[in-house]
Amino acid sequence: MRPNNCRLDLGTSAAVGQYDANAPSQTALDRPATVTPADAQGLHDDAAARGKWLVWTLSDADLEHPGKAVARAHETDHHGGKLLPGAMVANTQAEVRAMRPAGLMRLDRTSALPPDVLETWD
Repeated sequence: MRPNNCRLDLGTSAAVGQYDANAPSQTALDRPATVTPADAQGLHDDAAARGKWLVWTLSDADLEHPGKAVARAHETDHHGGKLLPGAMVANTQAEVRAMRPAGLMRLDRTSALPPDVLETWD
């Protein structure tokens, strides 16, 4: 559910699997390391209320969760993006996909994304 006037720019985001200390108003103490589906929906709703756009990336090569499928949220706007703390973690990609916030569209990876990003949702 991307606003029509927003452009995805993950180039300014931290790499998947890394924590961005400059993420908006949330610290590792504010947000659990593992994000539940309810947490993910709350993050999405909060970002939308603030006029931000959340893009989720799915990876199976996350350093913090080896051997797991991991989705991380990137908050973006016209000025770039920031990786938010925490991640949705499951054994398979299908399990993580089932956890994503309602209404998001799955997009296949493009060559512009890092190789560890398998797909994005917005």
